[in-house]
Parts: sequence; structure tokens; C-alpha cells
Amino acid sequence: MRARARARGIPLTIANPSTAVGPGQYVGLASVVADLWHGRLPALPGGREVFVPVVDVGYLAAFMTRLPEHEETAGRAYWILDDRTPVLPDLIALLARHMGVRAPRRSVPVGLLRRLPGR
Repeated sequence: MRARARARGIPLTIANPSTAVGPGQYVGLASVVADLWHGRLPALPGGREVFVPVVDVGYLAAFMTRLPEHEETAGRAYWILDDRTPVLPDLIALLARHMGVRAPRRSVPVGLLRRLPGR
């Protein structure tokens, strides 16, 4: 797509969003939150250092709709995330407190998760 846009002289801006969170989100982190709510999250994936960047879906939509308004964005790439996002264990603990449920205390190393069957 980049080569084709360049060949045709079409300005192209790349937006790489992190996990979008907000009303109407039912995939990605939303499924982890649902599992937490329903008591189906016995352990967290990865260790203490796992970082899953998030961005508010409203902010993401506003950012992307404003890109064409600024000529200087053409040809650039943007990573859209909230760099204040806590590491995954802290994020899940925050969500658990907010929902009044218990956060998992155990974790499963990423290497082991990759070896498990998809189910």
C-alpha cells in the first residue's frame, strides 16, 4: 500500500493504535475484563513486566479524524497509546478493584502460554 500510494503521489499517514478501550469494545482487552468479571481469570498471562498499552476509543477516533487536517502528518507513522498505562498486573488489579472482584495473584509465563494448545 505504501509503495502504491507513493507511486501515485497519494499522501499516506500510518496510525498504529494500541488496544482501544471504551464503550462498545468487545474484543482484545475487553474479553480479559469479561473473564475477570465472571471469575474466569485464574492467572495473568506473562509476568510482572507485561505491558499492554491502551488508548481510549474516543481519543483514537478523534486523533485519526484529525490527521487529514494537518499536512505535516503525510508520510509519517504514529503509535497511538497512553504511555501512562500501568503494566498488566497493575491494570488488572485496578480494574478488579473498580468492579469489586478479586484479581488473580498468579501468572503464567509467556513461553509456557505459547506452548499450550489454542483452546
